[in-house]
Amino acid sequence: MRFAEIAEGYTRAQLEHADKEDEVLLPLAEDLLDDATQADLDLRCAAIDAELSLGTRGELLRAIEAIARGHGSCGRALPFEES
Repeated sequence: MRFAEIAEGYTRAQLEHADKEDEVLLPLAEDLLDDATQADLDLRCAAIDAELSLGTRGELLRAIEAIARGHGSCGRALPFEES
């Protein structure tokens, strides 16, 4: 397998993981954490998101995927199909 294919598969797996976190794990954490802890985490996450100019980690991974989509080995365009 070429590096770009492996990187694409890894990126897709990370996107699926990020979606699971957003849909399952983060709502569960919100239910379990007290208000002060949740507020502190929200502030820390907002600071990271602002620094990266991204709304979510999924957006970061999607940006990486978009960059990888346009580059194959040695900088040639890589054919890419959405699944």
